[in-house]
Amino acid sequence: MKYIVSFIFSLILCCCSFEQENKPFRYTPPSPVDGKLKGVIELGSFGFNSFVIYMDEDRNWDLKNAEYGINAVYENEGEKEIIESLKQYLKHLSDFGVSDENKYFVISSGAIKNEKVQKVASLIKKSGYNLSIVTPEEEGEYALKSILPYTFKKEAFVVDIGSGNTKITWIENDKMVSLESYGARYKQKKISDAEAFQDVIEKSKKVPQSKRKLCFIMGGIPYEMAKIDRERQQRYTVLKTVDAYYFDDERLRSGLNLYNGIRVATGCDRFVFDWDSNFSIGFLLSIKY
Repeated sequence: MKYIVSFIFSLILCCCSFEQENKPFRYTPPSPVDGKLKGVIELGSFGFNSFVIYMDEDRNWDLKNAEYGINAVYENEGEKEIIESLKQYLKHLSDFGVSDENKYFVISSGAIKNEKVQKVASLIKKSGYNLSIVTPEEEGEYALKSILPYTFKKEAFVVDIGSGNTKITWIENDKMVSLESYGARYKQKKISDAEAFQDVIEKSKKVPQSKRKLCFIMGGIPYEMAKIDRERQQRYTVLKTVDAYYFDDERLRSGLNLYNGIRVATGCDRFVFDWDSNFSIGFLLSIKY
């Protein structure tokens, strides 16, 4: 009899955990008032991403346009063709009403290690455009600024799982703490699943207990997971446990391994993906208004 009672109790606990994990995240960010349009073109590891936001002086913002994974400039094109491609992306920003002084280029800390990205960055600098190459610490800071609502800063942390690295960030004593672990392309560096799993666990364990109630998560791998779970056009999607996902792609499987390590280490059961936030938008929120 005691085994039956124990089984039923365990089942109740599992159901409660499942309900908590998959409970929709309901939050509406404040809307910007009397703001400006700002645009950024991000050079990622696999191509260009482009974002236009409307933001006010208090850093409230709305996403007006987003384009992902535009890879043409990474092919075997000459300098002239690459410059023409860059001009087209800048024109896209103009089409949405972004003025020239509010257009920026930004390169992630992982992407700058790519030789093709370095080539494009050199051409951007020669052309006189606004270009910023961010460090892993800055990337974590920008990710946090875009995705972590002020309301939740005392109880939540932020994760950004990218191809080049993974950033784990939180606010402690009004200062940002950011740690870096392997990205989802770790196998290209001859890193095993076990080694990557252990490293991300060690980093994640440093997140204070008080910050583990909720995790805001972004990056290419969480994006692929959220696509499976998204309902309608909601801004926030609560991700499920790792066993709810299956991918054939090596990079995505490696990303799931990292995601699982973070869940195991922190015990956090609510990972909220924000469809609008990313470190490039955080960069825009950090520059002079």
